[in-house]
Amino acid sequence: MATQRNTTESRGEFVTDAELGGSYTTANVGGQNVRQSMIKVSLEGTSDQVREYYNEISGFYDEYCESVGKECGAQNMAKIVESVQPSKNARILDVACGNGILGEQLKTLGYMNVDGLDFAQKMIDLTKSKGVFTNYICASIDPDKKTPVPDNAYDVVCMNGSMGVGLVSPKCLPELTRMAKPGGVVIFNITAYWVKTVADFGDEAMAANLRALVRDGLWTKWIREEHVYYKTTGEKAVGYIGTVAR
Repeated sequence: MATQRNTTESRGEFVTDAELGGSYTTANVGGQNVRQSMIKVSLEGTSDQVREYYNEISGFYDEYCESVGKECGAQNMAKIVESVQPSKNARILDVACGNGILGEQLKTLGYMNVDGLDFAQKMIDLTKSKGVFTNYICASIDPDKKTPVPDNAYDVVCMNGSMGVGLVSPKCLPELTRMAKPGGVVIFNITAYWVKTVADFGDEAMAANLRALVRDGLWTKWIREEHVYYKTTGEKAVGYIGTVAR
């Protein structure tokens, strides 16, 4: 998944199952509880360590996603894409694409021009082996420098479950917007873990970020919605859909 160290002082913590509406305990995959290992490296690791971690788990990441029912979040995100951009010829960028789980759902819906971007080369290699995307981009999302993607390139820029501490920062939203065409959309979601444990990803902070995008003339409007992300636990994610200014 694409990463940019979040410098917030609020680093997050493990919370109870009841607070999340589901369980963080999953069967071990690859000799570890992947969900908890992900959170630990995000909270404690450097950007390079986070990248190396995702390279390391690429060999069993499909198995992990199946164990937690992560396809549910990808299906719901793909439905959002279809609701705002019905043209199957639309150019779409799947940011922090991981193993291509969202790209596969978009392909199932008939989208023909979907590119994948991820900072972990082995995740990119995994998606290549499946033939998920049209183009494959190995790069990080950084608020302070341009990703190697042209301006105004995509009708839809979407990101599924990759905003959080040690992952993609809200400060990257202008960069995601830069890659979208005028009148296009930027779609992302945040899992309940980060929404409930780190103020920077909660409703109030995110609303302030998105209002700033409208104020600065980057977006014309945005909406918030909720959907199930992990099928096995019922844990939700908060989704945001922003319309890029023309």
